[in-house]
Amino acid sequence: MKIAFKKNLEMILPEQLDKVLERFCAFVCKQDGTDYEPGSLKVMQAALDHHLKEKGCSFSIIKDRKFFTSRKVLEGKASARILVSGHFRGRRCHFIHQFMTN
Repeated sequence: MKIAFKKNLEMILPEQLDKVLERFCAFVCKQDGTDYEPGSLKVMQAALDHHLKEKGCSFSIIKDRKFFTSRKVLEGKASARILVSGHFRGRRCHFIHQFMTN
């Protein structure tokens, strides 16, 4: 799926940008169709946040409540990737794995 933008991202209202990011987070994948690692998705998010700050935006897609929905989609995709791949790191992931297998 290709998403084309007619405006610069920094010109979009935060409410609209949250919807764009929500859709992006839900559908983004590598060219070969596989999902990105959760860390890669976080790096993309941080890079976009940095870009928006450089362009003078007063909001943060990482911290502001206006972007709660897109952050939840990103977190959900990362959690699903961890569960599907079987790469359980950290106490929380082991707890989730034990919960899901019992």
